[in-house]
Amino acid sequence: MARVMDDPDEIAAVFRRGALDGLPVEEGLGDTWVVTGVESSQLLPAWRAARAAVARTGRWPVLTMADEQWLDAETEQVDALDYAARAVDPWTVYRWSGHDSQIEPADLRLWLPGFLSEAQVVLLPTSTQWLAPAWLNYFGATEKHPGREGLAAAIRQWERQWGAELVASWGTMLQFVVARQPALGEQAWQLALQLLAVGGSLQAPSWELALAVTRSDAWFLHDRP
Repeated sequence: MARVMDDPDEIAAVFRRGALDGLPVEEGLGDTWVVTGVESSQLLPAWRAARAAVARTGRWPVLTMADEQWLDAETEQVDALDYAARAVDPWTVYRWSGHDSQIEPADLRLWLPGFLSEAQVVLLPTSTQWLAPAWLNYFGATEKHPGREGLAAAIRQWERQWGAELVASWGTMLQFVVARQPALGEQAWQLALQLLAVGGSLQAPSWELALAVTRSDAWFLHDRP
């Protein structure tokens, strides 16, 4: 496990000659550091630059909105979430009970430039991505019990099964990149139902989502009031 960097100058030096070069590195809540001033057109390159440096920084990066608030997580809370993520069955917390309906093509946007002029990269004090719910707020986790534990367990499962990596948390939305796709059939169907359960406001027909995940290298989840 990489040492967790705590010096902003040292972190900035790691990001030189990349998409984050020259951007301010500021202290955040819960032992986080925040790279500010990321332009909406550079979201994915910025995240990839920070992701490529995890082995050096010891910090998992997550994109958030510039004014996003997150939790001042303490060590005991993070340790408890880590334990729960290994013990909780996320599909007893998250269950899909919706109905299939049409989704408009305009709603299927990956990097959301329409409402973002600027974002930030939050560098969590851990290289373990499924612990992100200890700091970040996702409506689908904060409104369920035990939602944060269930979300952490789901991210852990998705990482192991599909190489899913958490890229962004926009409050009511989560975005992932994915290294592996499920086989068409039962694998894809079960994954689609999981995504619909965690993304409770997705309105894609389940059969359509099951087909899409066999071809896609990115996931978009949405849950709103």
